[in-house]
Formats: sequence, structure tokens, C-alpha cells
Amino acid sequence: MVLNEGGTNLSGGQRQRLSLARALLHDSPVYIFDEATGNIDMESEEMIMSVIKELAKTKTVLQISHRLANVVDSEKIYMLDGGKVAESGSHAELMKKNGKYAKLFTYQKNLENYGIKTDSTNITKKIPKNRNINELTESKSGTAARRGGETA
Repeated sequence: MVLNEGGTNLSGGQRQRLSLARALLHDSPVYIFDEATGNIDMESEEMIMSVIKELAKTKTVLQISHRLANVVDSEKIYMLDGGKVAESGSHAELMKKNGKYAKLFTYQKNLENYGIKTDSTNITKKIPKNRNINELTESKSGTAARRGGETA
């Protein structure tokens, strides 16, 4: 395969994975990921998140994400609203507060689980193919999360 200039012949997931690989080559003590999994398929998202979680074991990672499921394991989460920190804490602490973070997390989780059929033999997700939670929800709120590693 010949790579076109700007990666125009790559899928969104392929471009994201390539960008992640290039960032990792720098071996920086701090990494910042801004919507690292935005607008990609679930398979690519899972792969990218597993790399970020592994990286966070030895490095400082700042992750900016509208998809709160991606920041659940973060050491510290900052919920932004209108450009200001509305809440901060671990996932468990923020869920206990039952504030904006908990409400948005619950809303997103319910949306992800919408249409799931369960029976004794099978679980089927009914989220349209090639759609991602970021396309299905719109929010003026954002979340920044800090994962593991050394303190900055």
C-alpha cells in the first residue's frame, strides 16, 4: 500500500493509530491526548485506549474526552462546564456526588446500552455500525482526566 500525502487513503482509525505511534516514538514523560478516540470505530477505540492505559502506568497522561467511559480509570477527572472546572475527583467520587459528571456518565451509558437485547444465549448491541457515542450525543461539557505515572 502506498501512503498518500496527508494519509488521505487511510481510515480515521488508521490515521489515529498512526498518530499515536508517532507520539510514542518521542518517549516523552508527559502525553496529552485530545479526543484520541473521537470519530473512529469501536475496535480502533478499544485498541487506542488499551495503549493509553498501558502508557499511563509509567508516564503522565492528560486525556481530554467527551466520552466519559474512556476516563473511568483515571486517577483524577476534571469535569468542565462553560470552560471552568465544575467538578473534580475520581470516577467513584464524582459518581457519589451525583452532579454533572454522574448525570452525563449515566446518560452516555444508557445511550450505549440502548437496544441491547439479552437472553440466556446471546447479547446483541444495536448501535448503528460506524457510529460512535460522540456522534450520538452533543454536550457543551467536556472532561479532562489525568492518568497514573509520575506527578507533573
